[in-house]
Amino acid sequence: MLYTDKVNFDTGASWPTDVPLELLAGFRAPPDGVPLDERKEQPGVIRIPGLDGEYKIPIMIQDKDHYDLFRNDSNRYPLLRIRDITDEISMVFTNKKTVLRLGVTKPPELTAAPTSSVINLADMRARSGTPTSGWQWNQVTFKNPATGLTFTDRMGLNTGDVRIVVKKSLADKLGLPLTPGKNPENFNTNTSIEFIESTPTHAILDNIAVEARDDNARFARGGAARNFGGGLVVLDKYSIAI
Repeated sequence: MLYTDKVNFDTGASWPTDVPLELLAGFRAPPDGVPLDERKEQPGVIRIPGLDGEYKIPIMIQDKDHYDLFRNDSNRYPLLRIRDITDEISMVFTNKKTVLRLGVTKPPELTAAPTSSVINLADMRARSGTPTSGWQWNQVTFKNPATGLTFTDRMGLNTGDVRIVVKKSLADKLGLPLTPGKNPENFNTNTSIEFIESTPTHAILDNIAVEARDDNARFARGGAARNFGGGLVVLDKYSIAI
C-alpha cells in the first residue's frame, strides 16, 4: 500500500502517480528505479491523510533520471496524477492553500464566491493534437503587451509549476523582447495570456513575466516543445478548481 506524504498534486501529469523514492525497496524495485523502457503502469492504493477512505489508482516505478531529480532538489516531490482521483475528490488551489473535499460537487469555496469572480476553465479531458497525453491543455491567446500582436496556441495549466514557460518560437512570432535567462536556452520576457475556452468570461493574465525556452531544449520530462506552467503567477489572480 502506498501512503501519500508530500506529493505534487499535478494536473499536467501524463504518466501515472510516482512510487516515491523511499518506497522503492517495498516494491522490490532497484534503488535507482527501472530503465526508461521498462516503466509500466500497475495498480496501486493511496490514502490521503485527513480524508476518509482509500483510493485505487495506477502507479508507476520511474527511471533513474526521474529519481535523481528528487535526490538533487529537496523542493521536488513525487507527482500524483490528479485525473485519477477526480471521480471521488474535488480540489481548489489558491495562493494560500489547497482545499481537498470528498465528492465531485462544486466545493463550498466556489459556491460562496461572487459569480463575477469565478471563472471556469474547460474540463480536464483527453484531447487530440496536444503536445503530451496530459488532460490539462487549453487553447489560449498570447499577446505582446507592447504591440498588441496575438497568437493562439495550446497551454498546459499545471498546478505544480512555479512559473510559466513558453516556446521561444512563440515569443519570436509575437516579437517579444528577450533578455538572458538562467542559461543559454532560456530567456526572460513578458506576455499577456487570455484563456479563451473559459466561461462565462475569459480569464486574462496581463503583462506577466514568463520564461521563453528554446524549442530544441528539454521541456519538463521530455517530449515536444510546449507552453505550460502555473504557480503563483496564476494563483495570485485566480483560483483553480478541479
